[in-house]
Amino acid sequence: MARNEEKALTLFNKWQTFKKDFHAGAHNRRPLVSNECMSLPEAEKHRREILGSITKKIASIQNASLGEHRIRELNDEINKDVRRKHYWEIRIRELGGSDYKLSKRQFIDIDGKELPGAPNYKYYGAAKDLPGVRELFADLEEAAEKKRMQKSRGDLYKNITPDYYGYRDDDDGVLAPKEAERERVLVGEAVREHAAKKQRLVSEVRRTGGAFGETKEELQRYLDDEEEMLAPDVAATPVIHTGSVTGNADVEKGRDIAKAHIAVPSQDDIMKKVLEEKKKALLDKYTTL
Repeated sequence: MARNEEKALTLFNKWQTFKKDFHAGAHNRRPLVSNECMSLPEAEKHRREILGSITKKIASIQNASLGEHRIRELNDEINKDVRRKHYWEIRIRELGGSDYKLSKRQFIDIDGKELPGAPNYKYYGAAKDLPGVRELFADLEEAAEKKRMQKSRGDLYKNITPDYYGYRDDDDGVLAPKEAERERVLVGEAVREHAAKKQRLVSEVRRTGGAFGETKEELQRYLDDEEEMLAPDVAATPVIHTGSVTGNADVEKGRDIAKAHIAVPSQDDIMKKVLEEKKKALLDKYTTL
């Protein structure tokens, strides 16, 4: 009987102690919103409490044998506490306290790693080796390695010299003789091909008796090309004809004479026209002011 009374008394004492501590700590309980705190010492104390909680959870998440579910849960809690710490640091700065953003990086920022596309969420400890997360970090490291090995535009331009653009190819005296020899060979081949083609066409015209046909037209085009190559200035000069060209020796040989269907201005006419345009432009410029 006495034992039951002792048990009941003990339970009653526990309840009284809990109720006393609960009501006494109501004033010291951390507010849900940091803006409700108006005392700098209390804000500093709440920040230290959150920092201690984060430290314990980071130490616990290093154990990979906790299981995937528990590791993910701990990682989520750590990220929530980090956000709370950030809010309390802002409140401390508003109350005139220290600016923790200007201090050096803490172990929380060093141990955590975040993925692109998920800002402000980091993976700590064994959470970085979770299925699905490990592959994402591996791909991220591979992309960073490729970017580090890839040369930038500045690195490519470092080793570029005038030789790259061929500015000093003729300075050594090796390329000029080779080009001259190659030019002599090509000119010889072109001359031989030219003579063979001319002989073939002349023989064909003689064989057909000078009849007008495809060979005749081909010979005419060939002779015109030959004349332009031998005397380009003469061939390019337009000739104006006002009368008949019947009986002309060149026409009898099958050659056409270049004709100009419009009046070609001389150099003096062009200069006069340019001078008039300049005068007109100056007049327009100063008369509109």
